[in-house]
Amino acid sequence: MRKDLTIRFIKQWYHLRRRRRELFVKMLAYSFSAFVYKTPKHTSILSGPMWVDEVLTGNPQNVVEMLRMPRVVFQRLAHAIVDIGKLRSTQEVSVNEQLAMFLCFCGHHASSRALQCRFQRSGETITRHLRAVLKAVRRMSATYIKLPTKNDITKK
Repeated sequence: MRKDLTIRFIKQWYHLRRRRRELFVKMLAYSFSAFVYKTPKHTSILSGPMWVDEVLTGNPQNVVEMLRMPRVVFQRLAHAIVDIGKLRSTQEVSVNEQLAMFLCFCGHHASSRALQCRFQRSGETITRHLRAVLKAVRRMSATYIKLPTKNDITKK
């Protein structure tokens, strides 16, 4: 009786040990496939700067459709946002690309995910540059937005 109990205990122990090992191997395989062999998400041929250059140098009607303004107005806005709004290029993202992100976001009511796909950037990068452009626009508001005076209100 004692011998049967011992053999049964050893079989159960061996079975549990084998199951733990199998579970560990499965977890290891999942981790390896999920974190080492990731499939790239941003695989478009046109990266952000290339897309912006294509839009700005392409058909003028396409510029209006994509950025909601003519090329000349976009260039003037880019100069103003650099001079007055103090927006600067980073190592990876130019002022034109930042402004194009902002205009697509506002003009098309595009989601962050859509901008990530269009500009081939991470969500954090998109958010950071949208906020930078918004701060620059806010700095420009003192120059371009004036409150009406009392005389302007009473005349109407």
